Amino acid sequence: MKKKLQQAIHEHPIVLLPSHRSYMDFLLMSYILYTYDLALPVIAAGMDFMGMKFVGEMLRMSGAFFIRRSFGGDKLYWAVFSEYVRTMLKTGFAPVEFFLEGTRSRTAKSLTPKLGLLNIVMDPFLKGEVFDVTLVPVSISYERILEESLYARELLAGGQEGPEEKLLNQAVVVLSCASYRKQALPVFLRPALLALAIVTSSSNNRQEVYNSFSFLRNMFSNEFILCPGATVQDFEEACYLLVKTGALQIPQQEVLITERGHRTLAFLTSILDPFLQGYQFVPLLLSLSEELSRAL
Repeated sequence: MKKKLQQAIHEHPIVLLPSHRSYMDFLLMSYILYTYDLALPVIAAGMDFMGMKFVGEMLRMSGAFFIRRSFGGDKLYWAVFSEYVRTMLKTGFAPVEFFLEGTRSRTAKSLTPKLGLLNIVMDPFLKGEVFDVTLVPVSISYERILEESLYARELLAGGQEGPEEKLLNQAVVVLSCASYRKQALPVFLRPALLALAIVTSSSNNRQEVYNSFSFLRNMFSNEFILCPGATVQDFEEACYLLVKTGALQIPQQEVLITERGHRTLAFLTSILDPFLQGYQFVPLLLSLSEELSRAL
């Protein structure tokens, strides 16, 4: 069998079609061919393996090239990829290896073959660009696979989580906050005004912080619904909330930021940043328009 395969590699293109049960199939095929002094194959591997620190490097060193799981309607990618595979077949310097099933079988049974890549490797033969193409099916069986614990988790979880689902799940919190941030803004308004007053005050004196709070409250009165004449009440409420969360300490007439409070205050002040930037931008725009009108 070894001599037949060696002879076939020298005579015409070889396409290895191993069964796919484990991530180790990639490396196992290369190891067996290396042991029998056969040319290492050029492996078609999924793009998601490229980012894996250890696995991606091992596959690359074993002769892998990475492809998308789905080409969609990207005709340019399909054309470039097809030409790349055809060139490897026509030059015939190494066998081409890919998994006809497309993905690992979790049931130890063969999956329905994916014919896209098979059509590409057969195209040079059908067009007469190569004399022959030898398809070599390889059966790889395991008594126990390395990923059996991973398979168990996937089955219990109802299947493997795809890259798109994983990204969406990670973004749920961000999307939820973006959807409800306007509704949640009034809840954080008073603590945010106090945080901004503390940051902009020249000292930590309680009265000075209150004066800054009062100024900011009046400035934002057209942006938010605030009860008229309730400045002191709002200030006391904001102080109470930030002290309760551990962000502030207010001994007598001082307002002190705790060690853990800096992060809280940074978050609260960032809530009002878009409004402040708008107030800063308007005078600059008016000044620029006046200069332009004088120039004209």
